[in-house]
Amino acid sequence: MKIFIFLGLCITFVVGCSDLPELAACNRPEGDCSCQSGLACTLTKKLIYQGQIIPLKQCMKEGMEIDVETVDLDNQSDDAARTKRWLFNRCTSESECRSNFCCAFGKRCAPKLLEYFTCYLVDKHNCGCRDGLTCKVTTSITLPIVGIQIPIKQCVKA
Repeated sequence: MKIFIFLGLCITFVVGCSDLPELAACNRPEGDCSCQSGLACTLTKKLIYQGQIIPLKQCMKEGMEIDVETVDLDNQSDDAARTKRWLFNRCTSESECRSNFCCAFGKRCAPKLLEYFTCYLVDKHNCGCRDGLTCKVTTSITLPIVGIQIPIKQCVKA
């Protein structure tokens, strides 16, 4: 799945590159696409693949501060790296964790995902979006050559 995310970021939309709606992918190798009025093409994610950093920009409200998420596609043990950042609280269910934390892998309390963070692996670690957010497809990108569309799932306000 990680390779699909990377490849999908190499090409954005095959049709049109102006007046894009909120959360639409807006960066292309030849330059950024234009977003609808009141929106700006803003960096939301940095993907690391084969040692290269690939930016993902999306149409976001102008002036909005975004926590840029870094996703290391080279590191197959990405979940282990996230575990190091989690609190040391042990748990067996989410009720044992504080607000906006979950019982990841049924072992440790971990922070729930922030707004606009990708939420593809929720079924793997059982730690979804923060309270008031929901995981849903916000945009899609097209793989080069084969033309397969890949949905981008993010935590957004419900």
